[in-house]
Amino acid sequence: LVIDGLNDSKKLTDKKRRELYDVITQSAVSYGIAMATEQEIDEINILQATFLAMQRALDKLAVKPGLALIDGNRAKDFGLPVRTIVKGDSLSASIAAASILAKVTRDRLMEQLDAQYPQYGF
Repeated sequence: LVIDGLNDSKKLTDKKRRELYDVITQSAVSYGIAMATEQEIDEINILQATFLAMQRALDKLAVKPGLALIDGNRAKDFGLPVRTIVKGDSLSASIAAASILAKVTRDRLMEQLDAQYPQYGF
């Protein structure tokens, strides 16, 4: 699957990220979006909470991958082969797509929190 305009989410406008989010979620064979809570981050640290969210996202996939690509240089055992790629969101279409799904999901959550708690100025 080739998606025109796919790039590192940090290099895209908000509008383009949201457009690509829709294309990715409608076109992907499978995708999973997951989070870790602030309590989990406090209890197990940000890196381990990130891995926990990755495992949760993998668990949501309808089609199990033969390989997990991870942006960065650290990984854990997810029960399948893993390849880390430094600056992966600029080098891998799969990682770029994941970064777009993550950023748009986070942005939408922050918009909901801002509407619920306007005094914080999210």
